[in-house]
Amino acid sequence: ISVTGVQTCALPISVEGEAGAGKSRLLSAFHDSISDENILFLKGHCRPYGEATALYPLAQTLRSYFQLSEKESFKTVQKKIKKRAKEKSLIPKLEKVFSLFSRVIEAGDLSETSFEGEKRALFQAIKDLMNSILSVRPLVLAFDDMQWVDETTRDFLFYLLQTKMSGPLLVICLGRTIH
Repeated sequence: ISVTGVQTCALPISVEGEAGAGKSRLLSAFHDSISDENILFLKGHCRPYGEATALYPLAQTLRSYFQLSEKESFKTVQKKIKKRAKEKSLIPKLEKVFSLFSRVIEAGDLSETSFEGEKRALFQAIKDLMNSILSVRPLVLAFDDMQWVDETTRDFLFYLLQTKMSGPLLVICLGRTIH
């Protein structure tokens, strides 16, 4: 990922292959090759069919960044993130993401129109958070097991790839070949 100029959109890379073909090893080698750079590398994976949760891979990347366990409650996660945020300017953006994320998760009784509005607001808030990170350093988002991606995560990635960003963003998606 070149940091010589400001990139205005996310760069997508898709790696597809059979199970055991070496997709994860390739990603690991790429991560090792950029480890000396000032690049934030965040990785998540999709849950298998039947276990999918909206935006789970993205939530995983944030948990990894802030060194959080999946077993911690939403409130505990919020408190720890406020303490661990390296860039204090991220805290208001994180709070907005948390607020919108909890509303989308609890949106079982909202009409489809209301839910779509909440989802768009959440996507914008996540993009704003990423732009704050990008103002400090480039970002690589890597998602594994994309053959199991949930609809909301897929919608977010399409949204992200169609919007302008404030710095270099590389989105890597790994998945099995589906016949």
